[in-house]
Amino acid sequence: MTRLFEPTSFVQHSVDTASPSLLDKLGTFTDFKHGNPFVGNPRFSGPAELPRNQHVAVLPYQMFREGSNLDVAATHQIEHIKNKNLKPLSIETEREYASLGKSYNALTDKERIALGKYMETEVITSSQADKIALERLNWFSRRSAGTIWWKAGLVGKADPRISDDIGLITIGDILRFGNEEQAMKLTNEDVEKMFRELKQVSLKNIHDVARVKPLNVKLLDQGRNIVPERPLLFEQRMTDLTNAASENVQQMTPEMKTDMFEALYLVSGYSPKQAQEFSKVALKNLDDKPDELGTLLKGPWKKTMQKLNLWKTPQKSVT
Repeated sequence: MTRLFEPTSFVQHSVDTASPSLLDKLGTFTDFKHGNPFVGNPRFSGPAELPRNQHVAVLPYQMFREGSNLDVAATHQIEHIKNKNLKPLSIETEREYASLGKSYNALTDKERIALGKYMETEVITSSQADKIALERLNWFSRRSAGTIWWKAGLVGKADPRISDDIGLITIGDILRFGNEEQAMKLTNEDVEKMFRELKQVSLKNIHDVARVKPLNVKLLDQGRNIVPERPLLFEQRMTDLTNAASENVQQMTPEMKTDMFEALYLVSGYSPKQAQEFSKVALKNLDDKPDELGTLLKGPWKKTMQKLNLWKTPQKSVT
């Protein structure tokens, strides 16, 4: 899946790792028994302590240089994963992600790979729940560098087990909810890219698992979930998108038209299976009516969908 809000690239350098001795590794469990090795170290700026009831074979400071971004980022991640206290990112939790996101986003690509390998081999091991939690933590950490335009009400009602909350945030990002301008100004390239991304996020979650049920996009159209509060923002942005598409729909490839129709059905509350079936029928019905296709996409998005829903089964012109 294409990831939005990737942090700015940093100059690549060697991974900042330590070389723990066998004695260091054997002393790990003693470290846990006698307390946190970070306490009292003025250079360490991570969480106050690691969970003592969980064994981590190699502690972050033994794998990475003590006090480095890798050391701090790994310690933060272990604390959240093992204590199972991860809250979704929102305007209410933005401050909680400040230090976590800062240390994670300061890492180079090589350092992130090293961090990921460490977490997978020394912390997560075979726990699928912890693996999902880590993927969510990494996503929220990356995303914390961007504009936070949503409240806890948006993510609080979504299913975190399949990261529906992240799906809703991604749809809002695609539709530029972080931009407070009244209307989107879109090029043909913008339109096609946005439809492809809307389809992609509606079909699979960040764990690369296919969705069976549709995302609850109605939460995006509730002004109280948006910062600043803007009622019907989702409807307005979809109207901008479909109106822009109407100007270029005749030049779209058949594949692009399929992506567009599937995306329209998906963000209207239909399941992936329904969206695929309905878009095929609708496109077949409109195949020999090019003028009607352009007209269909003009005007308010909800009216477009009312008309489009009439094309789900074979019938005569409805315009």
